[in-house]
This record gives sequence, structure tokens and C-alpha cells, in this order.
Amino acid sequence: MRHASQPTTTTDIPPAELRLHLLENFLDAHIRIVQQILPVAIHQRERRPFAYSCEYITIKLAYRGDCGGDPSRSYRVDSAECLPASVACERYPHLRGRIEQWNALKTGEYRARRGFLGFVHVLWVTDSDGFVVWQALPDYEVSPLRVNALQQAEGSDWLTPLRWAADNGFVYRHPRPGFPFSLMGHLTKKGAGWKWQPFSHAQLVAMGSDGVALL
Repeated sequence: MRHASQPTTTTDIPPAELRLHLLENFLDAHIRIVQQILPVAIHQRERRPFAYSCEYITIKLAYRGDCGGDPSRSYRVDSAECLPASVACERYPHLRGRIEQWNALKTGEYRARRGFLGFVHVLWVTDSDGFVVWQALPDYEVSPLRVNALQQAEGSDWLTPLRWAADNGFVYRHPRPGFPFSLMGHLTKKGAGWKWQPFSHAQLVAMGSDGVALL
């Protein structure tokens, strides 16, 4: 679930609306990468445990004018930080009460699910446009071995996989319902929209892969 907001302006409304649309599609394109890397940000922290009920993860993005309209490449991933809800609400007053309202509405529905820990509230922020897109993503128990494996694979910066995917326009999706893994592909222009296309074995090999790219 997400909610987007932006300041009211009387200039450049069509371009701003287009960039907001691209941002929302950017998040849709990279949701599986985000779901994969959040456990590293949350469960492998040197300081206190993540506070689901009063903390936001804020990820800053910047619009890319060279994206050619491709949603998967439309934003650059700059940085991330964890913010107490009180600080986030000072910066973005419209967020006041958002976590409490969402948790009251949805926690009961998810509580019965095995391993459910809480919702991670993510803010996607583009300072140049003034966009703030809020997402609430469910988080589940993760084994220490899996977290360590993810951290070793991704290095000290948990944003690296998302940066890599956004820089190159790589998009992971399930090729069909019930398929156990997400495959790496890209978006291709089709009519007025964009269609996901998985990379072929030959394309993956040409990119230096062993021919398989799963998530």
C-alpha cells in the first residue's frame, strides 16, 4: 500500500505529473528487489532493533532525464536513512498518525500469518520535485543465516542491489503465476506503455552471468 503527496504548484504541472507517474511505476518495477534488501537494513543493525511502530526508512531518489521514459530507469537511488516517526512528521506533516492508522487497520489481518513481525514504513523522497511516496511493507522473521548471506552478497551498503537494478533497468518478475522464482528482465516499449520481457539465456551469458538470474 502506498500514498503519494506533492506540493501544490501552478507551473510545470504536466511534467510533474508525468514524473510522479514514473516514480510510482519505478516502485512497481523494483518492488521485488526492495522486498529482498529490506531484511538486511532491518535485521542486521548494530544499534537497537528496528521499531516498526515508530520508525521510517527514508530512501532518497533523483529523477533521471536520460531514462527515455523507461520507468525502471526513471530515478537514481541516492541514499537511505532510518528516521524516528517524530522527525519524519516534522519534515512531512501529512504523515502524522499514518503509522498508527495503518497498523490499527491492517495488523490484525496479518498477525495470524506465520513469522509476521510488523510493517516497515518506507518513504520514497525526491527533493527536487517535492514528492513523498509512502509504502507499508509487511516484514517477517528471517533466519540469521539468510541475513548474513544477503549482507555478504550485497556488501556493507544494502542499497547496492537497488542502485544496480535502477541504473541498468533490470526488473525482476515472475514469468507466470506459480513460478517459484523471479527472473531478471527489462521493460520494452509497447504501444503507449511498457512490457516486461525476461532476458534470454544468451543475453544473460553476454552480460557475464552463468545464464540464470533468479531472485
